[in-house]
Amino acid sequence: MRRIPAAGARIWQNSRPTCLAYTIRPLQLLCDVPTRWSLTYNMIERYLELHPAIAELALQIRINTRITVASHKQYKVLQDILSVLRVAHNAQQLLSAEKTPTLALAFPVYEAVIKHWEQLCGVIPELSHSISSCISKLREYVTCMQDVPVHSLSMFVNPSLKLDWIRDNWTPPQAAAAEAAVRDEMLCIRCLITAAAPPPRMSSSSNRSTQAQNRGYLRLVTAGATLCRASELPPLENSSRPAKFARQSLAPGIHSNHNLTPATRPNTDAWDQMLVNKEFARYMEDNTVSNKQMGSFNLTEYWKVHQYTYPLIFCIAMDVLPVQALSVLSERVFSSSKQTCTSDRNHITPENMEYLQVLKHALIQRRCESQTALENDDLDFVSHKFKNVSLELDEP
Repeated sequence: MRRIPAAGARIWQNSRPTCLAYTIRPLQLLCDVPTRWSLTYNMIERYLELHPAIAELALQIRINTRITVASHKQYKVLQDILSVLRVAHNAQQLLSAEKTPTLALAFPVYEAVIKHWEQLCGVIPELSHSISSCISKLREYVTCMQDVPVHSLSMFVNPSLKLDWIRDNWTPPQAAAAEAAVRDEMLCIRCLITAAAPPPRMSSSSNRSTQAQNRGYLRLVTAGATLCRASELPPLENSSRPAKFARQSLAPGIHSNHNLTPATRPNTDAWDQMLVNKEFARYMEDNTVSNKQMGSFNLTEYWKVHQYTYPLIFCIAMDVLPVQALSVLSERVFSSSKQTCTSDRNHITPENMEYLQVLKHALIQRRCESQTALENDDLDFVSHKFKNVSLELDEP
């Protein structure tokens, strides 16, 4: 059966009355590899595509070898199963993108999958039991993940979703909890920024001038406390009466700042909460991205432009946008780790192992996207140096 691609390139004649010819791509049947994502879907899809070639080959070699070919009824059943699996496969493909944030779309995609499967239960009642089991399992997963704040934060930083989708599809207590999680995260970031911010400082020249002026003024107003005379005067008749001078502070505001108590200082917590509420309200009042604009909308570019408009939400976006919705990419990156950590290189630290695998994956992707890609799968960094090198034997 694995030799079918050799015959797949030819033109196969259909047995229909119209006798139209069609071409089958040179493909092979897929093997059952449990570690592959969407394996069942891909195996069925490949078999249905190669079914005419399989039937023709079975007819030609029926005397020597018997090949089992799916009947017409079985072919139709496989098509129905493929329709059910295609919904999950498309969702998996969407959420396993490598270069775009996907976590914000997780819950909306899961709800769409459940909706399509519920419709298929009525269209294909023979598969309703299996479809219902899939729906039950997916809903169980969604229920567990609703309490994870990162999902609410990822949808909030997406201008096409914000909290609108949560309010429309979740219960009021769940929506309120999601909004509270967003506000708490913004307040936490605001407190960290306030704690890390240095005190306001003036320029060095103006600061020195101000300090010198303050010192000179303080010496002037406090000079009376140290005044004394060196010479002696004869006693006067009214010397027994002490001189009384009414002194009044010329600048009471200078000394009042040193007597501030914590109760008189501004309430930083209330100020931070006010800033959080204002930024949250401005972001929610801003227009959301419509469904028509989703095709050309770039989430990372949006936050590059609005990083100063919504600074607190921008910090949240930088934390949650890299989070993956599925582990497909991680498994793809680390699936070749056995070729990195070999018997000759078995003292690699976990950190270096992670760096090497990410670097290898990035180089392989860059090579695949380049038009000058190498034909082999090895990372050969010097192969281009030997393209035009030829070996000549020395004559005796």
